[in-house]
Amino acid sequence: MKATQNPPTAEVTPAVTLRGAALYISRHGWNQGTYYADQASPDGMSVQPNPTPPACAMGAIAIAAFGRRLPEDSFLLPEWVDYKNAEDALLAHLDMLYPPTGDDDFPHPEIGEWNDQPDRTAEQVITTLTTAATEWDTAHNRQAVPA
Repeated sequence: MKATQNPPTAEVTPAVTLRGAALYISRHGWNQGTYYADQASPDGMSVQPNPTPPACAMGAIAIAAFGRRLPEDSFLLPEWVDYKNAEDALLAHLDMLYPPTGDDDFPHPEIGEWNDQPDRTAEQVITTLTTAATEWDTAHNRQAVPA
């Protein structure tokens, strides 16, 4: 390869982003109620941003897509598409787990609602993210690409 050529890069699919989110939660922890759990300062008076905080499902998807916490201007960045495509793939999986009952306005729980259920566990979130990634790969005739 010549110095002026760009090295090949792996395609960022929703499955790659979802697996990255699952890996992030397995390494840094899981959170409910907010995208990220920040640590209190030693004096207990202020919150110190943690560069790798425990994250909810959507917070982990954001970190996998953007490489950092969900930026304020996220919808203006090119990674926004990766973030939204991974969200859509997870929602499609939740549709299969929680089929419409006919009584609901929405066919599935929102991701935050699903993540924040009191009996939810980190292991369930990791498994669901990974399973949603596998389903995306299968539906698109792709082989899994490690996160």
